[in-house]
Amino acid sequence: MSDIAEAPDDESDVDKGGRPWHKVTDETRRVVLEAIGLGLQQNNVARLLGISPKTLRRHYRHEIDTGIDQVNLDVARALYTRASSGKDTIASIFMLKARAGWKEASSQEAALPQKIEVTFALPESVTEEKKAMIDVTPRGDSAE
Repeated sequence: MSDIAEAPDDESDVDKGGRPWHKVTDETRRVVLEAIGLGLQQNNVARLLGISPKTLRRHYRHEIDTGIDQVNLDVARALYTRASSGKDTIASIFMLKARAGWKEASSQEAALPQKIEVTFALPESVTEEKKAMIDVTPRGDSAE
C-alpha cells in the first residue's frame, strides 16, 4: 500500500499553523470507503491517512456514510451471481430462504407414526378385573 499521507509539494500547501493541508484523491476515497465498509473505526481510518478524525469527517462524509452499504452491495451481488449460476446449490437455497420466504419442511411430523400398538405380557395370575384396571387403550377420536 502506498504512503497515503504525503508531504506537501510546496509551501503553499501548509497552513499558518505548519500543518499540511489534506489532499483528497481517488485512492484516499477508495481507502476510506473500503476501510469503513470493512468495519474499521473512524479514528483508525484517520490514522491510516495521517489526518485527524475531524478532517476525515470533513472530507469523506459520503464515504463514511456509504461504506458499509457498498460492501453489503458487493457481497450481495457476489452471492446472487453464485446463486443464479446454478452451480452453487447452497447459495441458491440461502437466497430462496432469505429473499423468497422458502423454509424447510417439518420432517418431524412426517416421521411420527400414526398408530402405535403396545402389547403387555401379564402373568397368568392377574384376574380379568385387574386387567381391566390397567387397560391403556386410548379413548376418543384416535381409538379404532
